[in-house]
Amino acid sequence: MPTMKKKNFDCVEMKNNAQAALLEEYEKRQGEFSDFAIFVHETRSELEKAALARLLKRKSKASA
Repeated sequence: MPTMKKKNFDCVEMKNNAQAALLEEYEKRQGEFSDFAIFVHETRSELEKAALARLLKRKSKASA
């Protein structure tokens, strides 16, 4: 039977942290949006840009 690799991170914890951060941002900016769905739609590009920047930063560090 193959040996299982030890995970470096917990996917569920990562998801929960991402959702908590999103909700916290919404609560800070709630006055700008009529509801959470509108907030997610309107800020999606901001979130995508931030996520892409983090990924590219990690990638550049890994290749250095």
